[in-house]
Amino acid sequence: MEIGVFSKVYARKSCEEAFSDIAKDGIHHVQFNFETIGKDPLPVHVEEELLDEIVAASMEYGIRIDALSGTFNMIDPDPARKNEAIEQFEYQCYLAHRIKAPIITLCTGSKNENKWKWDERNLLEESYQELLDTTRTILEYAGRYNIVLGVEPEPTNVINSPKKARRYLDDIDDERLKIVMDGANLFTQKNIDRIDETLIESFSLLGKDICLAHGKDLYIKDGNTVYTGSGMGRINFPLFVSLMNEYGYKGPIIMHGLKEEDVPSCRDYLKGVMDGDVH
Repeated sequence: MEIGVFSKVYARKSCEEAFSDIAKDGIHHVQFNFETIGKDPLPVHVEEELLDEIVAASMEYGIRIDALSGTFNMIDPDPARKNEAIEQFEYQCYLAHRIKAPIITLCTGSKNENKWKWDERNLLEESYQELLDTTRTILEYAGRYNIVLGVEPEPTNVINSPKKARRYLDDIDDERLKIVMDGANLFTQKNIDRIDETLIESFSLLGKDICLAHGKDLYIKDGNTVYTGSGMGRINFPLFVSLMNEYGYKGPIIMHGLKEEDVPSCRDYLKGVMDGDVH
């Protein structure tokens, strides 16, 4: 395993600037987001010249684009907005193909207007069935461009636990649907004191289907979840990395949920974990 970073941590005017600075920090893997260079995260049009520049910068600085962010609300309560996002997703698959990103990352969404906020309707079977319908549609687009879709369980989403994620994968039964394993997204205030047990259970359910790993951390403050960089919260990263190895994951761990100034310390922490120097 190697260390990567969410590209928009390095927001710049150009991809050349962003990738140059990422490489200076000794990182050669990214999950790319078009917000990095001031674009909409789900753009409806990107100039072909700009796509060429992204690929050229990737090659010049030795940075692999392991994934492209494609998050939208897959069960949006506004049908028109959901359908618009589904239509855009075909173009998102083209963009991933153009910049040589093999994975598009997703969340499963919420019946709340804000896809990152909980809604009790997320528990309804009809919401789950709607997710299946959306997923089957976008998998057709992914297949046209040879793209894998990486979905992560989120506490506020319709797929909010490893058990539900296992059902989701089994019901879709498509090799292009995989899991983004983000340890921090497995926890809320309710289970934060069961870190090791929850990680082990999650990997037992999903470990064989992981396509990408996120290195986000978290802690609870005043009853609220606060996301932060690797080693700055409560996630047991030595166990997380050990489980990744146990289940045969060979990709990068993408640092996420951190500020740019925290990248060096979080990078060094993860490197220490991977080298066995942090226990």
